[in-house]
Amino acid sequence: MKPGFLTWQQAHEAGVTQCGGKGWNLARLHRFGFNVPDGGVLTGDVYEQLLADPALQTLVIHLRTTPDDRLSGSDTAQQLETLRQMIVTRGLPAQCTQQLTQFLAEQVLADTSLAVRSSATLEDGESASFAGIHESYLNVTGQPAVEQAILNCFASLWTLRAVTYRRKMGIDDQALSCAVVIMALVDTHSSGIAFSCEPATGREDVTVINANFGLGESVVDGVIEPDEYRLSTHSMTLLSQKTGSKTKHTRVNANGGTRLVESTHTRHEQVLPEKQIIRLGRLVQRAFWALNEKGNGQHQDIEWAFDGEAFFLLQARPVTALPRLTCDALRNQADIWSNGNFRDAAPLVQSTLGASLFTHQVDIILRAPFESIGYLLPAGLRFIKLFQGRPYCNSSLMQWLYFDSTGFLPAATNRSMGGHQQEIEIDAKARGGLGKKLRRGWTTIKMMREMNRHKKEAQAGIAKETAFANTVVHADLTALSDEELVIKLQLCDHRIDAYATPFIMLTARSGSAIMLFDLLEKHLPDKGTAFATALLAGAGDITSADHGYRLQDLALLVETDSAAQEFFNAEPFLPNEWQRLPESSSFKQAFQAFIDEYGHRAVYEVYINNPRWREKPDYLLNVIRQYIGGSPSSTLKAQQKAEQARQTLKKELPFYLRAFIKSLVKQAASGAASKEMAKSTYIRLFEPMRLLFLEAGRRFESRGLLQSSDEIFHCAHIEVTSLLMGEWNGKGIQWLIEARHKNKAAWEKCAPPDLILGEQPHYLTPVTMGSGSEMTGMGVAAGCAEGCARLIRTPEQGTALKRGDVLVAPSTDPAWTPLFLNAAAIVMETGGQLSHGAIVAREYGIPAVVNIPGLFNAIGDGERIVVDGDRGVVKKRA
Repeated sequence: MKPGFLTWQQAHEAGVTQCGGKGWNLARLHRFGFNVPDGGVLTGDVYEQLLADPALQTLVIHLRTTPDDRLSGSDTAQQLETLRQMIVTRGLPAQCTQQLTQFLAEQVLADTSLAVRSSATLEDGESASFAGIHESYLNVTGQPAVEQAILNCFASLWTLRAVTYRRKMGIDDQALSCAVVIMALVDTHSSGIAFSCEPATGREDVTVINANFGLGESVVDGVIEPDEYRLSTHSMTLLSQKTGSKTKHTRVNANGGTRLVESTHTRHEQVLPEKQIIRLGRLVQRAFWALNEKGNGQHQDIEWAFDGEAFFLLQARPVTALPRLTCDALRNQADIWSNGNFRDAAPLVQSTLGASLFTHQVDIILRAPFESIGYLLPAGLRFIKLFQGRPYCNSSLMQWLYFDSTGFLPAATNRSMGGHQQEIEIDAKARGGLGKKLRRGWTTIKMMREMNRHKKEAQAGIAKETAFANTVVHADLTALSDEELVIKLQLCDHRIDAYATPFIMLTARSGSAIMLFDLLEKHLPDKGTAFATALLAGAGDITSADHGYRLQDLALLVETDSAAQEFFNAEPFLPNEWQRLPESSSFKQAFQAFIDEYGHRAVYEVYINNPRWREKPDYLLNVIRQYIGGSPSSTLKAQQKAEQARQTLKKELPFYLRAFIKSLVKQAASGAASKEMAKSTYIRLFEPMRLLFLEAGRRFESRGLLQSSDEIFHCAHIEVTSLLMGEWNGKGIQWLIEARHKNKAAWEKCAPPDLILGEQPHYLTPVTMGSGSEMTGMGVAAGCAEGCARLIRTPEQGTALKRGDVLVAPSTDPAWTPLFLNAAAIVMETGGQLSHGAIVAREYGIPAVVNIPGLFNAIGDGERIVVDGDRGVVKKRA
């Protein structure tokens, strides 16, 4: 862009280097449909042109070379004063004053009270906020006053405060330029600042609003005690409200500028009613999602104004530092963020809608076990974060909480979660003495009681959630008003939150397998884990394992159904045509029954943007097509493997251990079944939520806001709610969708780090393997098998897997299960002893090794490999 005065639209195109942080952020907000006062930006070129004057340059160079310890001296103070005076008396270039006249006229601002605000090029960025460092001027009227205010903004870069701040932040004086924001001054009823987080505590689940009557200077400058409102970020319910003393407020002067005046009648009044507080809270969270282009959850510090009818955003800048929220025992250790426990179910980049739901849902799930036993968690602990759209779990927090609450060792937590994270350090003080051990023993008993209670209530809970989901799935959603659609979405959201505790407590029952592994390994070193996985072969009633067996049964039905044979033999194969089969088709009837039972599931089903099998059963029908003509698998092989292990253990173990081992096997099998059953029920609640969002998408498409209903998945939850409630007209939504689509595509091309230590991503060194050499991982299903490696990155690529091949996968979720039955063995880059792939491999009696980083780089597609699930190794056939 050419230097000079730019509209908001032009400022967005010009970017931060010309418009400064404040100007560019406002331009972005304007582009994305936020209510920003009329105005624009004077680019930094004018400031640079002014400072190029030799006389000014001499002073600037001298100040740049002044040592830090002499900055506060009288000589430096005089030099800074001289430089500021030279700037404000120089006047703007003639061309600039002409452009200003034209700009004010075109924006209809010539006779309007304006705000003239500095916008340094590194200001309001992620690394430096410059909060309160440079000057702004309010209630500026007329071109001469605007010109002077611009020069004063330039000069404010050369106060002792500004120079000292730059030195502290390591910013060179010449690296900084100064643009200037010029915009209409809002005739305010009230104003203040707001945060998409709680800066004082570091809580990211709380939105904070500070408010006073009049202009926002009294709040920004901290000269009064404002009202403070705290809201739950996800639900937007009011957590607390405190009416500040508000002894003064800021008003405009008739002759320009502002003044701080005493408050009389309003000092004890609440500034905003609850309805407007919640409306503003939604606006703040909309800004958070709109400006979060890097996908790293960068929180925003926002200045706002309210004119009695509408809210305006006057500034947005990143919150550059938040207190770290963690447990005392972890204060001196960096947070370990791992994707190990997520790569099974959530290895892909989340859509914006998915991200806005998923982080909240997982936080609820991971804290639920501790809350259910009365273990006191520090408020606002963060269990999950996104990096380039992918989820990472706070592994160090999980390790500590399970140890401190129940004595579950960090190593065991890591094995159950999978991934490549190291163990946390626990010193003697944190371990404690007898008292802490007794307390942990008691909470372990409480945890087991809670797990048993949820097991007893499981069937009733499943029936209840299934009935609720079906009422929405089979309802006429088009008959709902927009307001009713919001209420339904809130109800679904509440049901998912409420089921989090039963889900995780039923899932936790699978932890008894870890006890089995550890006990057998203790008594049978180096082979106990293999025996444990063998004992669990075919031992459970695994919901997702049933998918594979049922699909094989459907393939057998095709052999006696001529209409189904014609359908599956057609070229090209058109899966969507299955509904055209005659009603008398036994295959159609059986497949419909499968969809009725499992249609809520999907490929990578935790992603709300992925179609459910009920909507798009193509994947299932392709799997059935692959099964046709093959020999069906049965549980016999798995049961034989378990029986062999039992017979061997009779010889290896003392008699007094056998009954206990038998009990643990029963518990572990039951726990695995509970985990998979609970997961299916939890995912069932995603289907009505997805359908409600799609209904919103269809409405927005019909209103011209979206080009297709699927674009709803590029909208954050809070944005959908704001549109349905009429708080946002959808202006700028297409710019948001375009930006998010590009970001998602770019992140999908990035290799995700295995760990994030503190804030630094870490990539593990991939394994390498020559002919005959071994790769060591974690054996999770017993046995040894050999076959051609088939590198399958997604379930849809599973047609390449032939019977007897070794399935090599990055990770697996329930959609992969039907592929297992054709595999001789399974190898995965990630996973743990309790991950989905491990549980199903044991159920099918298929050898499996997991947790081998860089697996896809070490093995070529079609190479013959040997998978030893007993020893946890994979090797190429020499």
